[in-house]
Amino acid sequence: MGKTLTALLVDDEPTANQGMLKLLAAHPQIHVIGAVNSATEATLLLQAVPHPDVVFLDMEMPSGHGLELLPHLSSAVNVVFVTASENYARKAFDVGAIDYLVKPICAERLQATVQRLTSRTAPGEREEPDAEDGAALEGSGAVTRTKEDAGAKKVILPTPNTGFTQLIDINQILWIESMQNYTKVYLRKASVGILLRRKISEWEEMLPAAQFSRLGRSLMVATEQISSTEWRSREETMVYFRDGKAALVISRASAANLKKVLRQTT
Repeated sequence: MGKTLTALLVDDEPTANQGMLKLLAAHPQIHVIGAVNSATEATLLLQAVPHPDVVFLDMEMPSGHGLELLPHLSSAVNVVFVTASENYARKAFDVGAIDYLVKPICAERLQATVQRLTSRTAPGEREEPDAEDGAALEGSGAVTRTKEDAGAKKVILPTPNTGFTQLIDINQILWIESMQNYTKVYLRKASVGILLRRKISEWEEMLPAAQFSRLGRSLMVATEQISSTEWRSREETMVYFRDGKAALVISRASAANLKKVLRQTT
């Protein structure tokens, strides 16, 4: 038997946690270190103990959405969403979950999840989805090409406040901000960003360098979409975009990098 993986159970129904404990008892390679009833309780627990290898997380709880826990997890933690509806499956993959389980959970389905967890080379690494695994492919946020226009690169992003995804042309992206293991993507005609579990380094590999410039450790900008800049102070410069409802505030170092990029393109 390989390495034992530690697990945390988060579900507002105590009976659901008890049921998962019984099912996982058949898998000695999974060691449950705790079972709590809300994202808030899980956050407090994670402040006191090492992060587990995997969290079995209820998607929707009366005390708050399971997604609220994600920013408190390290990138090494695998997330398995436990849901009452298949409608949440796509959203689970949107935020980087390794798998989702629909209640009531059967032993055979859990076996497949455990096999997926234990077959990974290291906790936190995303598996390459199978070609026929549409949900995993769409939830990956990977660049894809449409049959209608083989030259048009598009990216799949979650739609805010829904369980669905949207196919967005990369020309709609204005900038991307890093938030630890997450990134927030700002689009044209949108006043707020879209949060998803993807590192900025992955975006850098994915998007064409001719259109997107890395201005710092936590920022990528679509330089071709910039309409103007405004110096506010020694430490703050505003960047405005065509069709952008929101403006970007950048630091002195990022402003200096942006000047270099703009000089090279003119």
